[in-house]
Amino acid sequence: MLKILVRFAEMHGPFQIEQYLIIMEVVPQLAIIAITVTIYIVIEIKKENEERIKEKQAYNRLETKNDYYEKVEESQNQIRRLYHDMNNHLYNIQMMNKSSEDASDYIVSLQNELKEARKTRVSGNSLFDIIVDEKMNICKNKGIEFDIDVDSKNTGFIKNMDMSSILANILDNAIEACDKMTSNKKYIKLTSMWADDMFVIICENSKENEVKKIGDRFITDKLNKSEHGIGIKSVEKSVKNYDGNMMIFCDDNLFKVKIMIPKR
Repeated sequence: MLKILVRFAEMHGPFQIEQYLIIMEVVPQLAIIAITVTIYIVIEIKKENEERIKEKQAYNRLETKNDYYEKVEESQNQIRRLYHDMNNHLYNIQMMNKSSEDASDYIVSLQNELKEARKTRVSGNSLFDIIVDEKMNICKNKGIEFDIDVDSKNTGFIKNMDMSSILANILDNAIEACDKMTSNKKYIKLTSMWADDMFVIICENSKENEVKKIGDRFITDKLNKSEHGIGIKSVEKSVKNYDGNMMIFCDDNLFKVKIMIPKR
């Protein structure tokens, strides 16, 4: 480029030393700017590709989780049918063995166990109930108080993949935050309801860990840096599929997510 400029200047008139000095000063600066811009573009492309890979991995995990929930739902339906049949069989056996007190007591204990095993939440959406029951069991094992007041009737318009993304992610984040606590009371409060034509989900949890915010995005302190913000992004994406809104409130001891999805 320098040679071309010098030759061009020589061809179109007497070449002044000032022109040469200007060319010698400007061309390297242009070259540095060009290199800097190129490096910046390459870095941005690399970041974008990494982000796409993360989103694809998150989507694949979500698909796997959704398949799992669907299989659980199918298994629960089979268990309900078995419960119905088994309960009838036990009742018949109990009637036939009235004379045997031991047998009758044993059958009653079996019936009680069946009733306990059959206790599942019925909020109106079977997938919603399956996810809540699964997370409730995790909380029980981890010593986290799980307070729920849920109504998910008439939410069939929300696809299973999106329901799984929204509910499983916000509860997983809440459980993770509670699990990191070393003092104070660990709790999660989950509420879902209909407000006019808006389906509302509110999840509140106690916390001690720092939650960083970059711009309008919340970044957790997960050990796996590649998963920063992926859960929240998945929730946002699913909520936007229904023209819904998500709001987040956070302070030193509390994290709250409020999701509003208009009825279709």
